[in-house]
Amino acid sequence: MKIPWELSRCNHLLPMALFYLKNGDDSYPNEFANQVVSWAEGNEYLQTVNWSCPMDTAIRCINWLVAYQTFAQQHRFSEEFSKFLTVELYKGAKSIYENLEVTGDGHNTNHYLTNLLGLLYLGEVFGKTIRANNWRQFAIDEFEEEMLAQINSDGLDYESSPTLSRACHRDILDGAFAVDKCDFQFSEQFRNRLSLIGNESRSIQRCRWLS
Repeated sequence: MKIPWELSRCNHLLPMALFYLKNGDDSYPNEFANQVVSWAEGNEYLQTVNWSCPMDTAIRCINWLVAYQTFAQQHRFSEEFSKFLTVELYKGAKSIYENLEVTGDGHNTNHYLTNLLGLLYLGEVFGKTIRANNWRQFAIDEFEEEMLAQINSDGLDYESSPTLSRACHRDILDGAFAVDKCDFQFSEQFRNRLSLIGNESRSIQRCRWLS
């Protein structure tokens, strides 16, 4: 299962988009569109293993969205594909919101943080709809509380894993940027913890280089 999961996160699409901005080869955005359509056609809504993990759905949707916006700086996609992608992103957001990875014992993981991050990004895309406003507001309300619960006062994840700390740090920093665009002000406690995260992320990265 790990192989289709990893491929379906589509982490390779943003590097493709960035490379396209350098070389202007239209085969890259065309390939991006082909892969999105191929994935959707091969993974009926909620019917395959690639819909089984909301965290992976959030990662995939964010990668699709950011890659599309990056390609669109220099490439004009067809109206048909843009509508197709919009529908797929909406389905992704709906599935995340309806299947949140909450443990119920007060010890959620980076999976839940990624769920919230996906709802933040996708809530912005569909912000004019009542349902999307609910997604976005829910994610904003939960994000600060969850960050303070998962990140200790030393800036590290409560599970004491450098790998999980890096995952949480990435989601929190991305989420803080996304929320900043929503005209929302975090508490002073959140901002202080956020500064610790930046320091610890750099420390963890240095340790990885040394190893």
